[in-house]
Amino acid sequence: MIFSKKRPAVGNPDPVAFLERLGRSRVGEDYGDIDRYRDFRRVFLDTPRGRRVLWQLLEMGYLFAPIAVLPADPYAAYHRDGARNLALNILAILNADPNAIPENETGEMADE
Repeated sequence: MIFSKKRPAVGNPDPVAFLERLGRSRVGEDYGDIDRYRDFRRVFLDTPRGRRVLWQLLEMGYLFAPIAVLPADPYAAYHRDGARNLALNILAILNADPNAIPENETGEMADE
């Protein structure tokens, strides 16, 4: 975490400026599923560094660990479940090629 209190900050991080710069990268209405699929695959799968980051995100998302904690703590389980949900969304985007989704005659996705 960039702004974690667990380790000392290098320099003087400015979270507001960071989020303002990041906000300029938002996607527009013309950004579709295929664009998201290609971006995620390029970022996470094109280089060994990207694959290492992806693996770390999946570990942070408790994808390889149970969400239940002992002693029983529902708040910790909800936290882990939320993190897992994000990790599963990343995997879904990486693995579901939008071009492979069948469409009906109207151009809408076909119901299963």
